[in-house]
Amino acid sequence: MNDEYHELGQLFEAMVDRTATAAERTRLAELVARDPAIQAEYLAFCQTHAMLAWEHGTLDGMTFPEDTAPSTVVPVGDPADMALALQRWRWLALAACGLLIVTAGWLLRPQSGLRLPAEQIADATVEGEPGEADHQKSLPPHAQAELAWAERPEVASITTSRGAVLSMPELRREIRLGEGLRTGGYLLESGFLKLTLVNGIEVVVESPADFQLESAMKMVVRRGRMSAWVSPEGEGFVVETPSARLVDHGTEFSVDVAADSSSEVHVFDGEVTVRPRDAAADSEDLRLTANQATLIHAGACIPAGIDIDHGRFVRTLTETIDYDGTYRQFVRSLQPVSWYRMSFAGDGRTLADDGRVPRDATLHAGRMQPAPFKPGHVGTSLYLGGPATGAYAMADYVPATDGAITVSAWVQARSRPRWAAIVKHWGVKFHKGRRTYEGPGGQFHFGLHEDSGALELQVRDSAGEVIALREQVPIELQRWQHVAFVVDGRQVRLYRNGRMVDAAACHGLATDGPPAMGIGIKLNHEGTGPDPMNPGYWHGRIDEVLRFDRALTDDELLELFEASRKERLKIADVSPRESSSWQAPVRSRITGG
Repeated sequence: MNDEYHELGQLFEAMVDRTATAAERTRLAELVARDPAIQAEYLAFCQTHAMLAWEHGTLDGMTFPEDTAPSTVVPVGDPADMALALQRWRWLALAACGLLIVTAGWLLRPQSGLRLPAEQIADATVEGEPGEADHQKSLPPHAQAELAWAERPEVASITTSRGAVLSMPELRREIRLGEGLRTGGYLLESGFLKLTLVNGIEVVVESPADFQLESAMKMVVRRGRMSAWVSPEGEGFVVETPSARLVDHGTEFSVDVAADSSSEVHVFDGEVTVRPRDAAADSEDLRLTANQATLIHAGACIPAGIDIDHGRFVRTLTETIDYDGTYRQFVRSLQPVSWYRMSFAGDGRTLADDGRVPRDATLHAGRMQPAPFKPGHVGTSLYLGGPATGAYAMADYVPATDGAITVSAWVQARSRPRWAAIVKHWGVKFHKGRRTYEGPGGQFHFGLHEDSGALELQVRDSAGEVIALREQVPIELQRWQHVAFVVDGRQVRLYRNGRMVDAAACHGLATDGPPAMGIGIKLNHEGTGPDPMNPGYWHGRIDEVLRFDRALTDDELLELFEASRKERLKIADVSPRESSSWQAPVRSRITGG
């Protein structure tokens, strides 16, 4: 015990002297969190040290304006100068007091539900000296906000984060996964968060969002999207928006609050009741059950029925993996060089490559709001907003050298921008009206044809000649399509939904080109960013991008198409919560507003 008290004394001194190492700070935090007696002792130590600074710090190192030769009598300077010096030292002592109390507050912050009892703080106050309330009033506003926030009830914790940046208008702090969120307002500036409330309710919030946690049974959404799965203990959970109030009766639902304060409520399972905020007092609430949705315009007193949208909301933050393993095993048996599943990245910027020779892609979100992920054909998908947002992804690329290649993807186009890109390794610029071109070359240009919006492929053979294939109809909008092409050394073939739509002779395959491949973009000749002339920003969703360094057969392509279709049907039969397998946790950064 004596050794521990000796260690505590050293740690206390190191903290107030500001010489404590990171290991010493961690050790002190562990001791303080473990023992309430140590908590009270440390707080008393900080308080005593601050009072000493207040009482005696004004004499330490004070210089008087009229100091001359050494003397046994200290000359007194001008009274005005003395008053100014005393005032400055008083402010320095006040700052030291605030720093020590904030430091103590950090070490005594709640951990796993632990709180410092108010009576311990009272016991640590010296009788006849300023109390806790007086000290708090002397702290800077930010420190006061920290202490006030720590007294609020903890109602939720962050259990999953995907590139999340959460701002708290009242204070600035960092929260790790698993730490608690207290009542108050929050701004989710980017990424996604999954919150688990203390009663088991799970909430996924998409950026940008402005929301407030009023209790474990009530959430206010001022702007943005949220999806909730309500546990039996959470039945009666309330969500308020600027235009509506809904009450859950055991369900899974999503809410979308637009910038104009209109609200949509989509119910996927169970039942909710919805009431416009401006509804007449004697009007009945709207009852929504599974697969029903409503729209409440700002200022409207009557809700309007709309179709439910299963593809709009992100209801889980993990890539859905097939349940019996058949889909993953089949894809792996084909030995793809690269496999971009478009799963949520922890940092919000990386698309993991699950292929045989992984080369992770970098996501450039541009002006995308919300974050560029949506429900996909299998799990999640990359959602790109087209020319208006400038969002895309890119990855390092090593050209295939044996004259054979296969590329496939699932896509859902929302519109057909000029030369919209699916996947391109292309550094070719044609001169207008001529067959000649310039640039570093490249292997393939896979996307939509100019303004017609038809599926198109261009490849360069071993002699550098460009061979172009094209479907004769525009790609269908708002519908998932499986697209692919194969080069086998003698021929190039274009496929949609497992069926070949065009073919041509192609002898070998070029091995030059830029050092990077674009997803949803045509890169510039250097492979560092969008092509300045025809970037071909994709507008819609892209999922399950696969690249092989061999030519898949017609049967293999058809089987790949059917396997992913079957996987989608399995997903449709299972709730996203039940089908999820969580990725490794990552930290959520919380910054000040």
